[in-house]
Amino acid sequence: MSAIEHTGRFVDAFKNWQSSAKADGPSWMKELRQAGISSFMSLGFPTTKHEEWKYTNVEPVVSRPFGLANGEVKSLGGTDILSRAFVDADAPRLVFLNGVYAATLSSTHSLPNGVRLASLSELREKDGILAALIGRHADHRRNAFVALNTAFMDDGAVVMIPPACRLSQPIYLVYASGAMQQPIVSHPRTLIVLGAGSEVSIVESYAGLNGGTYLCNAVTELIGQSDAVAHHYRLQREGTAGFHVGTLAAN
Repeated sequence: MSAIEHTGRFVDAFKNWQSSAKADGPSWMKELRQAGISSFMSLGFPTTKHEEWKYTNVEPVVSRPFGLANGEVKSLGGTDILSRAFVDADAPRLVFLNGVYAATLSSTHSLPNGVRLASLSELREKDGILAALIGRHADHRRNAFVALNTAFMDDGAVVMIPPACRLSQPIYLVYASGAMQQPIVSHPRTLIVLGAGSEVSIVESYAGLNGGTYLCNAVTELIGQSDAVAHHYRLQREGTAGFHVGTLAAN
């Protein structure tokens, strides 16, 4: 298949998803998704002729017929996820299975006042500040994979640390992926915001389960105000049949 055909397949998947009831969300998110797919259609997937990708051929990734997770999220067991991601059982954390928030595996208790640790799907309808922050630093107009993540943006982690708050315990963000019947794709989005003079350690973990073929296309935006200190770690333990594309935009 040509690069145009690869791009068209993802555009068709976006149109089908948008026409379903699953692509809900506030107006600002729908507008951002449309901007993302428009950028993706204009950019197309990068090739080795692009300077930033001249040593990386994305053909093995984009040529596969990935589908959205749909019900396959239920097939991922949670018993080994925390140990595979090296997460302390008592640590504050958000866990996502194929890009979908798993409340039963997450823990948001015992956090200082003012700290917000929640899934994007929980906050997007009621937190107007998200509209002013998400998509402002990870540029969907220049990066095709960021554009694709933006187009399919639906869930992910939101971490907000208030000014002068210094957390001694790290926060874990765990994204587990796996496929059973067909190759699947997820587009997790992470937003981390540190208030002035705050300090926090964030561990993003990406783990593969079940051995199936999947693509995790992750985007993280990290925003720190004056004198904020962020200790940011990314642990990648994807499966042998998994593909991972990750973008970190920090300001």
